[in-house]
Amino acid sequence: MKTYITLFTLLLCCVSIRAVDIKGRLIDSKTKEPVEFATTVLLKSDSTYVAGAQSDSMGLFDIGGQFIKQDYLLKATFLGYKTTYVQLKNLAASVDLGDIELSEDSKLLGEVTVTGNRIINKVDRQIIMPDSMQIKSSTNAFELLEHMSLARLNIDPVNRTIKVANEEVQLRINGVRATIEEVIALRPQDILRVEYFEDPGVRFGDENVGAVVDIIVDRSAQTGGYVAVDGRNAPFVGFGDDNLTFKINNKASEFGLNYNASYRSYDDMWINQTQTFNFPNNPVVRDEQGIKQPFQYQYHRLNLSYNLTVPDKRVFNIIFKNQIFDKKNDAASNIFYSNSLRQTHTQSNAKFNEYMPVLDVFYKQELKSKQSIALNVVGTYINSSSENKFVEREGDVLISDILNEIDGRKYSLISEIVYSKELDKTSISGGAKHTQGYADNSYSGNNTIKTNMKNAESYVFAQVQGKIAGKLGYTLGVGGSRMWFQEGTNDITFYTVRPSLQFNYPVNDNLNLKYNLRAFTRTPSLGQLSNVEQQIDTYQINRGNPSLEPGNVYRNTFSISYNKGIFSANTDLEYWYFHRPLADSHFIEGDKVITMRENQRALNYYAVNSDLTLKIIKDIWSVNAWFRYVKENFKNNTGTNNYDMIFGGFRSNLQYKNYSLVVGAESRYKELWGQTIYYGEDWNYVEAGYKHKEAKLSLGMSYPFKDYWSSGSRNISAVMPSESWSYIGGNGRMLYVRFAWNMSFGRKHKAAEKSLENADTDKGTL
Repeated sequence: MKTYITLFTLLLCCVSIRAVDIKGRLIDSKTKEPVEFATTVLLKSDSTYVAGAQSDSMGLFDIGGQFIKQDYLLKATFLGYKTTYVQLKNLAASVDLGDIELSEDSKLLGEVTVTGNRIINKVDRQIIMPDSMQIKSSTNAFELLEHMSLARLNIDPVNRTIKVANEEVQLRINGVRATIEEVIALRPQDILRVEYFEDPGVRFGDENVGAVVDIIVDRSAQTGGYVAVDGRNAPFVGFGDDNLTFKINNKASEFGLNYNASYRSYDDMWINQTQTFNFPNNPVVRDEQGIKQPFQYQYHRLNLSYNLTVPDKRVFNIIFKNQIFDKKNDAASNIFYSNSLRQTHTQSNAKFNEYMPVLDVFYKQELKSKQSIALNVVGTYINSSSENKFVEREGDVLISDILNEIDGRKYSLISEIVYSKELDKTSISGGAKHTQGYADNSYSGNNTIKTNMKNAESYVFAQVQGKIAGKLGYTLGVGGSRMWFQEGTNDITFYTVRPSLQFNYPVNDNLNLKYNLRAFTRTPSLGQLSNVEQQIDTYQINRGNPSLEPGNVYRNTFSISYNKGIFSANTDLEYWYFHRPLADSHFIEGDKVITMRENQRALNYYAVNSDLTLKIIKDIWSVNAWFRYVKENFKNNTGTNNYDMIFGGFRSNLQYKNYSLVVGAESRYKELWGQTIYYGEDWNYVEAGYKHKEAKLSLGMSYPFKDYWSSGSRNISAVMPSESWSYIGGNGRMLYVRFAWNMSFGRKHKAAEKSLENADTDKGTL
């Protein structure tokens, strides 16, 4: 009898399951214009997620699948609009809901202004919607960022780096910090928007980054399986970056795997430099002519992840990350001394290995009344080893034979908790973060020493965001930290306060003004604080400094942005004041020059940044150009240095049907820090591609007009004036081939991303 009842029940279920398409169009209730890239979700009456889709450029959406005959809710959401629900009573057949009007949410829009150019200006960030051309011409999120041409964001598509000026950019995916490899694994069509924090507030107050880029992904549109491959390799040079991502869903769970291999293997790297050591009684001037030598490294990164999501309730995420890095670098040169007739030959060999496993656990709970609380705990172990040999000979006579070996072990635990709540006209957030670390390092070779160092940092912050007089948006925040370091019986404790103030005033739909004041702290690394000394070559010694103290930075930025039609422009006026910045000092002890990091007096930094984007032919050709002028006044402990710099670049993106052509160039970035002027690379490249469905094949060349890559530095101190340039011949006119392909399959699943991410990358060695 039970068998018959079971069969009868199954038969009823089969009969009640129907193939259904739910169609409609989302439009603005006032303008009646279509709402693009909005999210539509089909829910059961108990709010259980069933399926979802995203509206296209015409506002159209289509949710299809095999659904049981019952009552459903259709939920439509998009930034700046009220969430809209449509009841679907006893859904049994396909239905066209026609136009569904979305109304502007004044509470949500409180501090934002939506322009007609897919840009939303908020107090603390810009929100940029990718257009159809940018999505169509991209195969992953990294390439999409390149095509979107965000102001001041310098993207190197060959070496896969993203910077603002010469500062690092923190990448995030749905609020969680991510690597370049994880960004490459994202499909462009899954990206809803990009949130660009040009001046990170106290929420990122313990991070010394130039900007934060948060890529918001529509997880409701992801399917049960996803495979992505992206490889860029040079057929005639040892150069490659290859990325593989695989994800699969089972009910409320998502399992993921990401593997990245990055390698370089050059036969022709060399260094040319001139140095003067101004010893009181016997100055030494030497001219080093580099000899081409091999250079190679390889990265291997493997991430295994698990995600459990109950929509609108809770998220549990755990990731095991593993990274292996291996580097070998040989250098040789003929040295000519001006104070003698001799010529010497030097040979140096450097090896470095690192193994870094990380366990990252995250939990987020949604609470009543638009509240949430998130917890992130990260444990890291860094095992590193390095070996540096330096030999200088004059014929058969040995002048110097130096060996430095380091065996490092670093352990750390990072925990963070963040609370947020949305009120009628404001939103508030606050949190705390604690880091506990321990480094056990052994130095051997010419000098033998063992260091045991401990560090701890506690950070708390609070932030409120809202609107004044209906138009002037504001963000007020304050953070504070306690930092503690210990080596042996010596310990140091520092306290810092990090306020943040931002105002945003939209003059009209196209013109926006913004002011930002941010104070933060730059702290020395454990290696710089260690009481360790290493001889580098015949005349130079590097030394740690346990007396270092954190330096405070006060940054003022006034921004003007204009966006209308095919034209957008952004100009920033900046003033930075560095109090007791950390920079190298040089002094003489006997017949050696000592280099040691010290707190200097101050740095005044002025900058003008201009960024222009022009869509010459809509959806076909766009050009982005940028310009930067910097004036620095660096007050060292021994004097004052002034330096002016001008540099810039451009990027042209041409897309016609399935064909694309990208050309980019930038002049050298220059920076004065302490008594050293750094010269970055003068980068240029060209890449042509063809895209067919989800696959793209491209052919590119780096430095099409040069035989080599180069970067350098110049020391302007009185003790050790010098100039050094590094060259790699393999990067000049380097032809590379890129293949990218992604595919999704299976059932749909809504997997939320964690909103916190922490990482420890300080090895603790000098």
